[in-house]
Amino acid sequence: MRTLVLAALITGAAFAPLRTARADEASHRKAVEELLKAINADKALAASVDQLLDTQIKGDPRLERYRKQMREFLFKYVSYDTMKDDLVKIYRDEFTEEEVKDILAFYKTAAGKKILTKMPTLLKKVSDVTAKRVQDNKEELRKILDRDK
Repeated sequence: MRTLVLAALITGAAFAPLRTARADEASHRKAVEELLKAINADKALAASVDQLLDTQIKGDPRLERYRKQMREFLFKYVSYDTMKDDLVKIYRDEFTEEEVKDILAFYKTAAGKKILTKMPTLLKKVSDVTAKRVQDNKEELRKILDRDK
């Protein structure tokens, strides 16, 4: 009888870390999902798809007539619903559960909420400044590329 009890304790102890790991993984996933919701990842992803599409069409205006089809294609494969599991994994791999909770706490503050509303504008402005700097200095780049031929 003592051997049976000992075996049960050893078996239980051996599998306890697995149960804890699954529970930790589930709570980590839940925290990441809450963070993704708080940062409006669905809307941000949709906006980035539209911005990508706008950039592509600006680079090649002939693509304008395919905008609708390209957008449908992109949303078929790059929507929040189709990428949610990938996003959760990425965040879980990059941030501990505690870090996710800290980030989430920040986004619930007034400053965190403000940065979420300002982020698209900030990214657009940075993108515009970057594009202008490259455009203003493209001759220098052309010379560098020609020199290395």
